[in-house]
Amino acid sequence: MNLFLDKVARREAEQVLGKSIAVFEAHLMAAATITQVHKMCQRDERLVIVKIRRALIKAQIDSDMRLLPELQSTAVNLLLLKYTHEGILVGGSAAAAKVSA
Repeated sequence: MNLFLDKVARREAEQVLGKSIAVFEAHLMAAATITQVHKMCQRDERLVIVKIRRALIKAQIDSDMRLLPELQSTAVNLLLLKYTHEGILVGGSAAAAKVSA
């Protein structure tokens, strides 16, 4: 596991749980796209499981969302190119498409 991300995950847990953390296990028990799960031992010796939102996930999601319009435009252009090349034109005949191509 990345040491930087381990520290970020521990800091996230401490923000919610305060100083009750005695041992924070950096090794992931489970991971998903947005969250990760760690074992932790509290100062009163209770073993707990913490689910933490992945570090920097909001920035990654925002970046991905900004790319969507460009991806949509590229997909539309590729489809238009494919259909024009094959002589198919939406709203017109194949013959009209071949003439305009």
